[in-house]
Amino acid sequence: MQEVADYAGLHQSTVFRYLSALSTAGFVEPLKRESGYRLGLGVVELASVPSTRWTFASTPSRRRLRDHTKLLTNVAVLSHGDVVHIVSVAPPDIPYVYTEFGRRAVAHCTALGKAILAHMDVGDVLETIREFGWRPYTPNSITDEATLMSQLEQVRTHGYALDLEERRIGVRCVAAPIYDRSRQVVAAMSMSTRRDRHSERVMRDELAPAVVAAADRISYRLGDSESGAYL
Repeated sequence: MQEVADYAGLHQSTVFRYLSALSTAGFVEPLKRESGYRLGLGVVELASVPSTRWTFASTPSRRRLRDHTKLLTNVAVLSHGDVVHIVSVAPPDIPYVYTEFGRRAVAHCTALGKAILAHMDVGDVLETIREFGWRPYTPNSITDEATLMSQLEQVRTHGYALDLEERRIGVRCVAAPIYDRSRQVVAAMSMSTRRDRHSERVMRDELAPAVVAAADRISYRLGDSESGAYL
């Protein structure tokens, strides 16, 4: 904060008020493991352009995944109980459900969101649900704590999350978490398909390993030394 005050030529208390307001609006967010702030998702949504860090870190992996599977791939981050899509790549020659940049979706109703929530403190997850509600999209959406906790445990066990028509009827997704250099889950990558194209067994046995490997490569680019991946 002192660095910002010095740069702006303002008193530290004034900078604190500005940063507090910007944080409330989502334009900046405090760093959890070190002092200081970073740009928040509000800036991303306002500008309608993806963060440079995420663009360069995820582009090779998501394109490789897209080219290998011929499916829509997305990267999203968590914000106020939702996932916000920050990058998306889709094959041009197949019909797909288009994911607009900056679009939000209820986290626990998506594979992307569950891949992130699974690595959060349980109390924080439940507090988020209590604050923002269940907000189901389809009859398959999770609407109770027991089911949510069970699915998040499966995510931690298997390393990936599934969305079996919980966000959209007829659309299924599989997602894996993305780690940063401090081994914190900061985002997730997903792949979307249609119910009539891939069975749940194929999603688990074939698509999930591909998504996990792609997310692992992004984690490596973000400095996660435990990813075991190579560029």
